[in-house]
Amino acid sequence: MTPRDSEATRRVASILRFTKEKEFLTSPDWQPFYDTMQPNLYASYFPRGDEGVWTIINSSPKPISGNILIAPIGRYYYDLYHGVRLEPTQVSDFHVVLHFDIEPNGYGAVLCSLSAPDFKLREFMASMAVMTKFPLSAFSSEWQVLQQEIISNGNTPVLKSRSDMVLIPGGNFNFTVSGVEIEGGDNPGVDVQFPWEKFPRRHHSFNLNVSNFYMDPYPVTNQEFLNFLIQDQYVPDDSHNFVKHWTNKTFFPPKISRQPVIWVSWEDATAYCNFNLKRLPNDWEWQYAAQGGKTDRLYPWVRFR
Repeated sequence: MTPRDSEATRRVASILRFTKEKEFLTSPDWQPFYDTMQPNLYASYFPRGDEGVWTIINSSPKPISGNILIAPIGRYYYDLYHGVRLEPTQVSDFHVVLHFDIEPNGYGAVLCSLSAPDFKLREFMASMAVMTKFPLSAFSSEWQVLQQEIISNGNTPVLKSRSDMVLIPGGNFNFTVSGVEIEGGDNPGVDVQFPWEKFPRRHHSFNLNVSNFYMDPYPVTNQEFLNFLIQDQYVPDDSHNFVKHWTNKTFFPPKISRQPVIWVSWEDATAYCNFNLKRLPNDWEWQYAAQGGKTDRLYPWVRFR
């Protein structure tokens, strides 16, 4: 997304969240292509009883101002996008005209209410007035790749010999992997970015020198992770789905005690490693160990392709 698109999304999403409470935008009486008073404006009306919300899009590269909508008389009208109350002009015994501005290729939203603004509405309009202080044209429409940086996997280098670990001798290695991101094709900016790359990409191939390191010969088991929880009194910041295959997050059947622990997050795994004075392997270390340092080895148990 461009900075302009991101800002437009932020503003529109704020309006959508605010109007969600009264379920305006899920109205079964939705009226698409609501009549507007000027060309290049596309409006929808979402009524709820005698109240409602208009959403508007300006498809023109030019600003539009002045008379925009004809609406029922006897209501309060609020420009939700700009955060101001509208002063309609009466044109008949039953209708008024709403006039306001919509920027080039911009958006608008108007609330029709039976009551004066309450605290929640005033607070929301004040926030929108600040948010829309600058027009969308003030934000760049040029797309740029969002840079990524790998989060440190711990400060403990696994370099010293330990009886519970095996030595992985270092060496030169062609690290070749492809991502599984569903959307985005093969364009720059899709998937992940490694430290030696200038931007995220789906396909990666790089010759690097891997230093000696030690690695556990087997995955961390349920019993080992439970021992860590008891000894460290560790509590995850996000407990949703945390070791969900255990009972009450404290018990599991003896038959799975030596099976690899699952339903732990990156943060949980890092905490376990730090407690044991270890760290998680980097992607290329894991790949190097799994392939035995052989680029043409697709699986650890197959010698050749």
